[in-house]
Amino acid sequence: MSELLREFERLLGASPEGTAASSISVLLQIMEPASARLLRLCAIPHEFSPGVLQALLPGMGDEAAAAACRELAELSVVSSVAGELSLHSIARAELFAWWLLPERRSELVEASHRLVAYYEKAGAAAAAGRKETLAYRRMFHLLGAEPSAGFAEFERLCRAAHREHSLSVCAILINLVHEYDALLAPEMVVALTYHEAKLASDLRDFERAEQLLGRVLADPAVSPELRAKALLRQGFISCSRRDFPRAIEAYRSALLIAESLSGTSIQVHHVLASLSEAYRDSGDLATAEKLLRQSLAGAERAGDQIGMASAHNDLGTMLFLRREAGAAVAEYQQSLASLERAGSRFRAAQVYNNLSMVYTELGDLDTADRFYLQSLAVKRETGDMLGQATSLLNRVRILRLRGDVPQAMEVCQEAIGLFATIRDVYRQAEAQRTLGRMYAAGQDEQQARAALTGAAELFERCRAVKEAVELRRELDQLGRKLGIPWWVWLPIVLFVLLLAAIFVLEARH
Repeated sequence: MSELLREFERLLGASPEGTAASSISVLLQIMEPASARLLRLCAIPHEFSPGVLQALLPGMGDEAAAAACRELAELSVVSSVAGELSLHSIARAELFAWWLLPERRSELVEASHRLVAYYEKAGAAAAAGRKETLAYRRMFHLLGAEPSAGFAEFERLCRAAHREHSLSVCAILINLVHEYDALLAPEMVVALTYHEAKLASDLRDFERAEQLLGRVLADPAVSPELRAKALLRQGFISCSRRDFPRAIEAYRSALLIAESLSGTSIQVHHVLASLSEAYRDSGDLATAEKLLRQSLAGAERAGDQIGMASAHNDLGTMLFLRREAGAAVAEYQQSLASLERAGSRFRAAQVYNNLSMVYTELGDLDTADRFYLQSLAVKRETGDMLGQATSLLNRVRILRLRGDVPQAMEVCQEAIGLFATIRDVYRQAEAQRTLGRMYAAGQDEQQARAALTGAAELFERCRAVKEAVELRRELDQLGRKLGIPWWVWLPIVLFVLLLAAIFVLEARH
């Protein structure tokens, strides 16, 4: 191997600058044919080991596989991490592209089938923490062996990761599928674009999400079901941007498609719930409640515990907005019961947060704090940054009512940072407005003005015109409301009272 490396370095040094020949192609030219073939095979998986080599080359013995790994590890294009070997990304990309050529397709399919079997067996015997990684590797090679089955497995894994708010896993899975772009059928390409749009919207990158959704809706390969999903996601983005008329239009278009479909994942009661949310946030509570009760009835007919939980949760929020706290608590408890029947522990975090808000309103701060802590624990476990920020903002009110203003300010600033990280401009503005009002209550006009001005600018950015105008008026009144601080008034009042007492005493004499 040392002679091979010396020859490799000599040829690289002799290559004219700017030539098309890559280092990996030079290396393949000087290797023995059998070794060169093995190196090409090692580009199909992302990592390789003696076991993987034996899957790629059936009949290779244990000693031969171990020796081959030792030799490959000496190459400059190979690195070792945690006991596994891998080709450097540029070299692997070049070799993997070679396997995607039409003339290599049958050989790639055979190798991929063997790797699917290998990772399936390894996954069955692996510890819990390792199973997920092996499942992702199996999915990748299933795409190479049977693209339709592999893509279905990708969607299953991606949905599972999304349910657990594991957005980084969604991104990894999407990138894995993109490696097979040259082999994907048109309907897979448009579905993959939808998953990218969904991820972008969850990351609050709404501009990119809308661009991708536009491509999905314009693609002739899009199915009615996927079109409805894209419209639902478009409605979600419009709601997040406070553009409720556009959200309602998108949701109503999705509803028309859902009503015409049967036997798909698009359920009419799910669409009704989203449409109800848009009407609720726009201020039309009557229409929102009507739609939500239709959604609940549909979920009950379908036996959809998650849909029932969502409807009860939304009804609780609507009743809370109407100051019907007791009825709201009853709806939230029904939501938790449905989630327990469905075995969905992570979804309960939002309900805990809502219960915390109701008990805060009722003045039962100990119960409110207990539900807050339950909500925050689940959201931190799942990495749900939006949920964490929402719970923290609820915590601010509890702390203020307890008189712990410094801690409330600290928690509020943490919530602002999280909202900024996930680019939720509207909620960031709400949190900053809360912080500004706390400064104002503490007679700190300079800090109050800075925070409230920033909040007004954020409201303007996300087109929340009403909130921005009201906050600008509040800023105009800020100096007048603050007036002379209490600590200036106190000695004046005491002095006046002292003079009055002296006057009374002199009058008696």
